[in-house]
This record gives sequence, structure tokens and C-alpha cells, in this order.
Amino acid sequence: NGLLVIFSCNTCPWVIKWEDRYVELAKKYQSKGVGMIALNSNETTFGSVDSMDKMKAHAKDKGYNFYYAMDSGAKLAREFGATRTPHVYLFNAEDQLVYRGAIDDNAKKPNKVKKPYVADAIDAILAGNTIKYASTKALGCGIKFKD
Repeated sequence: NGLLVIFSCNTCPWVIKWEDRYVELAKKYQSKGVGMIALNSNETTFGSVDSMDKMKAHAKDKGYNFYYAMDSGAKLAREFGATRTPHVYLFNAEDQLVYRGAIDDNAKKPNKVKKPYVADAIDAILAGNTIKYASTKALGCGIKFKD
């Protein structure tokens, strides 16, 4: 019914503020047929904070209930046009991009969110309705591209 792709990493303060909501989104929507994957596109060196071993440990520590994969060479980030972590892309069942941007309008205080952009967009595609916000500004750390 859809696919949520989140460009993420292990240490960006914006990711840390939002990543509990990744888990909540997966819990709420995977049973409704919406897939989810987080991709780490940051350039890594052996032992870096974004190495595969650190990613595995981070995912386990945070209780990730979705795939978390390395985007080697940031190939997917470049194709998508992702520049930030987190940077969210939602595709509908027809593989059309229907939303991109931020998870919601308040990274710091989940209980103060007024516009849950991703949740609203997923609810809309599942109901066959038009998405209110097709694009918002992605807030976060810059993806660490090699060049």
C-alpha cells in the first residue's frame, strides 16, 4: 500500500529527536501494508559513527522495527535528491512519490506536533484521499557526501 523511505544516520541531533517516531510509524502502518526503510547515506570510514557495525548496534538499541541499510556512496540519496537527515520520501501503492520532507512540524516536542505530515500523508493514501502537504522542508543535518 506504500513505502516510506527515510534518509537517516546514527548521530544527527535532528534524527535523535525524531527517531522514536520512526518506530511509532512502523508500528502503526506496517500492519496496513506500508513498508518502511531507513537509509544511512553518510560517507563512512572504518570505525566511524556511521559504520555498519554502529548502525546495527544503534538499530537494536533504539528498537528499530523496520529495515536500516547503508546507502554506499550515497547513490540513492543522490537519485532521490535527499540532502538532510532525516529526509522522508513516501511512495503510494503505484510507486509514485506522494510526499517528501519532514516527519512532522515539531522535532523537539512530540506532544506539541500540530502537523504530523507523514502520518497524515499515509492516512490519506490508505483512504484514497488527496494528501494535504505533498512537500515540506526537510530539517536536519546535511548528508555527509564523499565529494
